[in-house]
Order: sequence, then C-alpha cells, then structure tokens
Amino acid sequence: MNRDRQLGIRIVRNWLVAIVLIGVTQGCTGLQYGEHVTKFGRPLSDPVSPPVSVTIEPGQHTSPIKTQQTFTAVVKDAQGKPVYSTVVEWILARANGAVGDIIEVEQDPYLRALKIDNTYAIGGANKRGESTVTLTSVQEGSTHLIAVVQDIKNKSQHKAFAVMHWLDAEWDFPADGAQKVGSSRTLATAVRKASTGAPLAGYQVKWNVTAGPEAYFDESGQAEAMTETDEHGVARVTLSQRTPGPGGNAVHINVIKPETPGRECCPSVSGVIAKSATSTTWMAPSVTLEQQCPSALVLGDVAEFPITLTNTSQVDASQIVLKSTIPAGMEFVGSNPQAQLSGSSLTWNLSDVPAQTSQQVIVRMKAIATGTHMNEVLVQGSDGVHSQSICTVAVGEPVLSLSQTCPSKVNVGDSAEFSVTVANTGTGEATNVQITDVVPSGMTHTSGQPEVTRQIGVLPAGSTVTEVFSFSATKTGSASNMARVTGGKNLSEQTSCDVAIEKPSIAIKKTGPENRFLGTMATYTIEISNPGSAPTTGVVVQDTLPPGLTFESANPPGNHLPKTNTVSWNLGVIAPGETTTLKVTGRAASEGRHCNIAIVNTERGLQEQAEACTTIEGVAALRLEVTDNQDPVELGTQTTYSIVVTNQGTANATNIKIAATVPEGMEYVSSTGSTARLVVVGKLVDFDPVPVLKPKDSLTFTVTAKGVQSGDLRFRVEMNADQLTSPVLEEESTKLYQ
Repeated sequence: MNRDRQLGIRIVRNWLVAIVLIGVTQGCTGLQYGEHVTKFGRPLSDPVSPPVSVTIEPGQHTSPIKTQQTFTAVVKDAQGKPVYSTVVEWILARANGAVGDIIEVEQDPYLRALKIDNTYAIGGANKRGESTVTLTSVQEGSTHLIAVVQDIKNKSQHKAFAVMHWLDAEWDFPADGAQKVGSSRTLATAVRKASTGAPLAGYQVKWNVTAGPEAYFDESGQAEAMTETDEHGVARVTLSQRTPGPGGNAVHINVIKPETPGRECCPSVSGVIAKSATSTTWMAPSVTLEQQCPSALVLGDVAEFPITLTNTSQVDASQIVLKSTIPAGMEFVGSNPQAQLSGSSLTWNLSDVPAQTSQQVIVRMKAIATGTHMNEVLVQGSDGVHSQSICTVAVGEPVLSLSQTCPSKVNVGDSAEFSVTVANTGTGEATNVQITDVVPSGMTHTSGQPEVTRQIGVLPAGSTVTEVFSFSATKTGSASNMARVTGGKNLSEQTSCDVAIEKPSIAIKKTGPENRFLGTMATYTIEISNPGSAPTTGVVVQDTLPPGLTFESANPPGNHLPKTNTVSWNLGVIAPGETTTLKVTGRAASEGRHCNIAIVNTERGLQEQAEACTTIEGVAALRLEVTDNQDPVELGTQTTYSIVVTNQGTANATNIKIAATVPEGMEYVSSTGSTARLVVVGKLVDFDPVPVLKPKDSLTFTVTAKGVQSGDLRFRVEMNADQLTSPVLEEESTKLYQ
C-alpha cells in the first residue's frame, strides 16, 4: 500500500510538471498536445475498449554501457487484443545505486509522447497497443523501469516492471561459416571493455551443439564445452564431426560474467550476460567442368580449346587432376599450363582449387582431317570430385569460285557497275574472305585508289555473295577490269572482263605529303587534264581541306570560303591534252590522318575527284636539367640535386625513366620524385618510369647526398624514354672541401 501511494504521488507530481511544460509550449507556439487535456496535464485517452493489462518486453536485459536499449509496453483488453490511444507513463525508479536515463519516447501519429525529464516520460499506445521507450547508461549498474497505465481500473494490474543491467563489457561472436568435410573449425568469442576496448579475461563462455549431425568440441570431447577468455579477451573451441559428412551444426553460445565481490548492481557469476548462435556448414568440394570448342574449323587451322574448372563450393578441392583425349583428326600443338603428353592423352596435375575460384587450361590443337571430331575432358580429385565434359568441332575444307559481270561499253564521265560473285563450293567455311577489284585503266573510283577491296569475312560452305563495284570512265579506249578473291589459307581466284570507253572526259590527279609535323605546312598539288579529243568546257575545281589543316594559300589564288574551308577555281575551257596545275597550302593543326579531297566538275555533268592523305604527328621533345642547391659543399654536410624533365614538344612522352648515380666521395641520403617510388642500389638511385608526360608539363626529382671526400665530383643523371633513340646524359659538378 505504501509503495502504491508513493507511486501515485510521484505520478501526480510528474503530471504537474507536464502541465507547466505543455502550457509553456502552447503559449509560445500554439501547439496542441492531443485534442483534449485532462487534469494534471495528462492527454485524454479514448481507447476503443478498456485496457486490462500491461506488460514490458523484454522483462530483463543486459547490454554494454553507452549503448541503447528499447523497451516496449504492450497494452491489451480483456480479449487479449491491443488497445490503441492509451496513455503509458514511463518511470525510472531511483533507488540507491540506480543508473540509466531515458533518451526518447516513440511518438504516435497524434504526437502523444512527451519526455518530461531523464527519469519520466509520457507515451501513447499505437495501433498495435505498443509504446516504446529507449534507455542508455554511461556507467555500470541496473535500471529499474516502470510502465503505468492509469486507464486500467484494476490498480494491481496497471503497472509493469523491467530491469536493465548495464555492463562495461561488449562481445563479438563467431559468424556463420563453412568448413570442409573431414576437417575442424575453430570458433572464437571475444569480450572487452565497452569504455576502453581493453580485453576482459576470465569470462566464461559456454558452447552447446544444438542441431545437426553428431559433432563435438575437441576441448571436452562432448557436444558441450566451457572455456574462459584469455589475456586477450578471447575464448576458443574447436568443433569436429564424429562421422565426417555433409550437413550443418548449430552452436548456441552463452557469455557468463565472473563474480565481482561487492558489486550487487550487476549479474552474478552464474548470470548469462549475452547469448548468440552460430552455424557451421560441413561441405564437400564441387568442381564443375566447362570447355569450349570452336564451332567450325578449316583444315590446317590452329585453334584454342579453353577448359574452365570452377569450385562452386565454400571449401577447397584437393589434388585435382585434369585429363583430356586428343580427338582423331586433331593434332596437339601445346597448352597452358603445359600438359603431360602420353600417346593421345593429356594430363594436368593442378593440385588444389580454392573455394569459389576458377582455373583455366588452354589447349591448342591443329585440324589435320575433315569431319566432326569429339573432344572429351575429365576432372578428378581426392575429395570425390568427378566431372566430365564433351564438345564437338566440325572441320571442313573451303573451295572458292569467282565470276564477274561487266558492261560492254561506257561513256566518258559516266559510271559503270561491275558485279563480282564469290561462291564457296567446299565443305568448310572460308574465313577472311575479301574481294579486290582493280580499277580499269581509264576509269577511277571515288576513293582515288588503284584497287578497291571489300571485306566479306566468313563465307559458309554452299553460300554465295555478290559485290558491285562502281567506277567512273575518264579516258577513251578499251579497259580491262580484273577482280580477285582471297581467303582462308592460300585460297585465291581471279577473273577479268573488258569494257569500251567511248567518250572523252576530265581527269584529276592529286598529290601531297604523306607526313607532316604539327605547325608545319603541307602543300597539295592538283592536276586537271583533258585526255579526250575535244575541249572540255565549264571546268570548276573545288578542294576541301580536312579539319586537321587550316588554309594558308592557293596558287593560283582561287576563291577561299572560310566557313567550309574550301578553295574553288573556275578554269573555263580545258583543251585536249592540256593539263592545269593547282596548289593548296595548309598548316597542320591537329594530329591524325587527314585526307584532302579535290573534285572537278564540268558543264556536261562530268565529275571526278582525287584524294591525298597526310599523317600529322606531334613531337615529344624532352629537356633534362640537373642543378645542385649548394656548391661548394663542406665535408659532412648535404646538398640536394634537382632533376627537372620538361616536355617541350607537341606530343606525349612515354615511359620516362630517370636513373641518378651518386659520385664516389658522397653518400646517398634521400630522394623524392614525381613517381614516389625508387630503388637504391649502392650509388644508383633508380626511379620508377613515369608512364606519360604531356606537352609543356614537367617532372621533378630530387636526390640528397652528403659529402664524405673532398674533390671536384660529378653527379650523373641518365634519362630514357620511348621517344629517345639513346639515353640523355647530364652531369652536375660539385666542389667538396675540408
């Protein structure tokens, strides 16, 4: 009775505090705490059905200090259903030695939660009939928690109690893991101080095998063992199977705090402060085998046959042996790793294949006979591993035939189409098939090249392909068009046909430099001629500079259009046999291969073009400078050599390598460099290569040395790079005196 009376006085007092806090809040912000407020400032409860019970979960708990623990009060009615919108008061009893504080109370959708102070808070049950409070403590001890529901009429049932024990200890339990059948697994639990992380020795850890095939702990020989944490705060056991085989064991773990005299706040030595469980899955290795055969080969081909072994299990596979039989019709060329060859059998002793890893073997074989050949591989291991794989490869022999269709005649200035058909009449696919048509004399192709090649690639057995080549007639006479096809290994056929060119036309030729450096000039020459028997009128020539060139001049001047970077000339009439030469000069502005195309048109609709391509390159120009920061140098003191590499060119320099030699009479002290890595062997300071040095960028290296012998000494630096044909050497003289 006295306890209930004191509790009621405490509740009234705390509610009065709540009235003041709520009044201040409403006066300042206008916030309404719930829809109505009764006396003592308690929010008006409106439960759907009257509550009859309240419980706290968990009823007792142990946690490390400085952590948080949430407790849940569950309010139910007479039918055991949760009661919504019921007020729950949270109180921390403050007996001697009590510790702990309230951090927060969970709010329901109507904001019916209020933390009054660190020992008293008001919460509202949610739709699950739950109200939660979160506690913490910075010191060891026990927190006694009370949940009060005033709406429960039976005052002997309107309270619930819970105890929270706080310890200056924290723990780590072993994670779930896999172990190979026939071996043992070591499990470890660590206990340490939560405040400092220092290990806690003498804590008992109880281990129990609770599920799975029969297993035992080596320390006890039984399914239960008790160990203590050592000076490192770690307790260990070794788990083994009675009869090795696949399966899984569950192990429950209890951590028990040793008895501490005079500490009544905390669990005794027989009290369990932490519980956990871990599992061990006993697994046998499983190795899958996959091989890849080429879909088809041509007689004489050498192909790779990759074989991939994958350990899909969680444990290693031991003493793995791979075997393969060389198919009939195939010839072994080599393998990686190297195989043991015995007759037509290949063997690899691969030792172990770790869990969740793969190993690959590459076999190279040559097709020596046509037909379909079967390649079989087998893998075995000491752990019962067994797997095999079979794949087939078809070997054929291609035969190419070529036919051609040409027009009988074409007018000068017109285009003519030449049709070339290739058929594979063999039994195997032909690879790398390409058709080349030689431009007939007196005709041109838009590419300006003397030959036009089309890449067909793979031509399956029994298939055909037709390519049409179009050429423009530029000169009277009889022209012969020759076409050829190549493919596979030494496959080649050719054919030809003739065409008559009956009208004169206009001709154009263009030449230019094949290579230029950035910033230099490139002059292109265009020759316009009339190879016909009559004058050609209305001749207009247009030359378009590629983006990599900027226009500088033209001779004769012509008409330059900056927006399109073109130059045009109106040449008027070109007499038979006459040739007119034009020149265009541009400045190399960007790296790459740039093609300059010139086009000539006539009033009769004739058009020809020519192309000249120039490769523009940048130049990497490296400069090496070596200086010392102190000269002369007194014996016993130091000087620092500065090595500066500058790319003065217009292209990247690559793999810049600096090696410095400290002279006799000086001792190496230290060094720095742009690469941050070096090797020092005796007097040689060898810096790692720098992969790339961009134009106008610099690298700086330093070497610090101490004088030990007087004299005029030479500090030597050697620089190498991909762009240098020989090393660049530089020396710096330093005077050392006594």
